[in-house]
Amino acid sequence: MVEGLTTSTPPQVFLSPRNHGIARDLAGRFPNARICGSNQEVLDHTTAVLIAVRPQVVRDVLAELTFRPDHVVVSAVAGVALADLRDRSRRPGGSSPQAKPLRRHDGTLDQLAAEHMTPGGVNEQYRTALREAGVPGHLAHGLDAVLARLTTQ
Repeated sequence: MVEGLTTSTPPQVFLSPRNHGIARDLAGRFPNARICGSNQEVLDHTTAVLIAVRPQVVRDVLAELTFRPDHVVVSAVAGVALADLRDRSRRPGGSSPQAKPLRRHDGTLDQLAAEHMTPGGVNEQYRTALREAGVPGHLAHGLDAVLARLTTQ
């Protein structure tokens, strides 16, 4: 995912120290990636948070974190319902993180994108730029690797 985010103007990526070997490799390959001292430090530096841990440890990982009102939480945790993620990542005062479930779509991703883009608009321009930079291929490669790891353990 870090590789997919690394375009001509890459955003800052704050890495969890949880798997130091992977974090060190990513930080060494991508100048926009930096290893934080803790998972909380990751949250302290960003508003968009990707939770990508195994389902068995998500409760413990989230219990250590304090979310801000502006955090947007994206889950890549297999088998954890959105409601469970909200309950496990409550902020002080009891509010839940910003999260929206994806609606079911029976067509292709290209069809879905076409339904939500204005021809010649900025979304189409951005999607074209991502494709030209090879981002979809990098993302597919990364997701395939994650799937292979999850299905072989």
